[in-house]
Formats: sequence, structure tokens, C-alpha cells
Amino acid sequence: MTNRKIGNIEAIALVITVMVNHIVLNLPKSVISSTKSGAILNVIFITLVAVRNCILNF
Repeated sequence: MTNRKIGNIEAIALVITVMVNHIVLNLPKSVISSTKSGAILNVIFITLVAVRNCILNF
């Protein structure tokens, strides 16, 4: 078995998977009820900015 680093695509997919799981499982319903779709949109926006920064840095 050889050791190798993960590539850019795998790293981005891992970050997106973690963020989607966080959004689906850990976003409290009280936050959603008070801010409606704003909370989810902010999390998605931050995710997109982080992915863009990862792509530009590699």
C-alpha cells in the first residue's frame, strides 16, 4: 500500500461533504425559524467562498 496525498478534487469534495452534513444535521431549527432562509444562504455562501479560496491557493 502506497502513501500519497489527496488531490485538489478530493479535498474540495471532502470540504463540501462536511459542510453539507453540518448544514443538514446541526443547523438549529430556532435559527432557521428566526432568520428563515438567511441562515442557510449564509452557510452556503461561506462554503462557496472557502472552496474558491482553496482552488485559487492551489
